[in-house]
Amino acid sequence: MSVTQPNTEQESARKAFLFCPGCSHAAPAGDGWSVDDHDDRTDIGCPNCGTVVVSQPYFDAGHRSTPITA
Repeated sequence: MSVTQPNTEQESARKAFLFCPGCSHAAPAGDGWSVDDHDDRTDIGCPNCGTVVVSQPYFDAGHRSTPITA
């Protein structure tokens, strides 16, 4: 019996992609998506159509962090 090891490079790349429901644009998280910081959240928008694909609230109002990028 042969055991196949998972391709960790492929797995991490797949998890780092964002998909736009508005125009079907797909790209790595750190590849051109617009990032807008607000007082209470960070929005990540599609570079093609402007649809917000991620809106991440800040759980601590004093904590300003950047979104995770690949």
